[in-house]
Amino acid sequence: PLGTSDFNRQDWFQLTKRMQYPGQRKNRINLMLERVKLSEYEYKKAFNDLSKEVALNWLDVWYADVNKKLATEAVNSLNIYQERLAAQRNELKSLDLIRIRILDDEYDMYYIKADKEFKKQKEELRYLAGLSDTFSISYNDTFFS
Repeated sequence: PLGTSDFNRQDWFQLTKRMQYPGQRKNRINLMLERVKLSEYEYKKAFNDLSKEVALNWLDVWYADVNKKLATEAVNSLNIYQERLAAQRNELKSLDLIRIRILDDEYDMYYIKADKEFKKQKEELRYLAGLSDTFSISYNDTFFS
């Protein structure tokens, strides 16, 4: 039967039970309380590190957006310049037209690069902060004033 095993008896349990030294239970409780405090500290530190990372990533998004706006302005100003020169096309040399086209291509490439960088940084921020699919960057914060 199950109840008559040598290892299943009350006196066997009492004889093989580990003896606790005085204060051992108190020390274990104190150790666990210290581990809880350490876990709380690590959680707060991880939260602060994540907040810092999100803030730095927000600055990267802002910087990429500024670069994109500058590239847009550069492309637009060159287009306006080309329209003005279109009326004076007879006076321009072909070398000047080639230089303007090369500059236009460089500005277009700079805009494409800035746009890709902005989208990449914005996606990283969205992932890091756990935001929804669409969000916008607010520039009305007192940080910039």
